[in-house]
Amino acid sequence: MKLTAREWLLLPEAEQMQRGKELSPEECFKLRMELSEVNFTEEEKQKLTKEERERFINPPQKTDEEIEKNNRTTFKVLQNWKILPKDITFEEWIKAGKPLNY
Repeated sequence: MKLTAREWLLLPEAEQMQRGKELSPEECFKLRMELSEVNFTEEEKQKLTKEERERFINPPQKTDEEIEKNNRTTFKVLQNWKILPKDITFEEWIKAGKPLNY
């Protein structure tokens, strides 16, 4: 089983340096893009319970309703910031693949 970005973040710093090459390009991308703001101290890593570690490594999946709500909120924000034109609908935007340059 390959090392994931979330598992790597919970390793002690010395072990992170040793095992960094085990991360796939996809997992390195996750570290840079999705998890760049996650910064555990060595003390915090040691204090995490088994349940907290498991919840961090395998976060609960969002429901379809949560995903739609997030998409609708994003759509409204992008329209308010004039990134998306006001004359397109949410459904058109979703069908087009949620582009920023519609």
